[in-house]
Amino acid sequence: SVPASRPFVWIARGWEDLQRHRVASLAYGLLVAALGALILRLSVHPYVIAATVCGFLLVGPLLAFGPCELSRRTERGERVDFGGSLAPLRHRRRAIAAFSLTLLAIGAPWLLLSWLLLEAMLGSWSAGRIAAIWWLANR
Repeated sequence: SVPASRPFVWIARGWEDLQRHRVASLAYGLLVAALGALILRLSVHPYVIAATVCGFLLVGPLLAFGPCELSRRTERGERVDFGGSLAPLRHRRRAIAAFSLTLLAIGAPWLLLSWLLLEAMLGSWSAGRIAAIWWLANR
């Protein structure tokens, strides 16, 4: 069991990491914010919203590798910068590829289910698909 006060410890540790690795932490924050802004920018059409949210959920865990590596190395007393935080992407390619394929195996059916639910709620599948393509082409 996790005590109710534990999230405050995590926030404090995250703040300490931010203070130690300002540039790298802010760079990762900007990447996540940019993906969020992309979702907001594309949030006009329901089919595109489903696709971008699914994409964000697929890419988000991969973006977590860097900040986790920053924390791990800091905890071990090692110096690390943004480039060093990308080490897991270089050294653990096979595990990350398997993880990515697992996320894709979960995400693709999820996206299909989202589209089917939108189809059931909003109307014609082909009309919705054509509207999404038209909307993307005219952005």
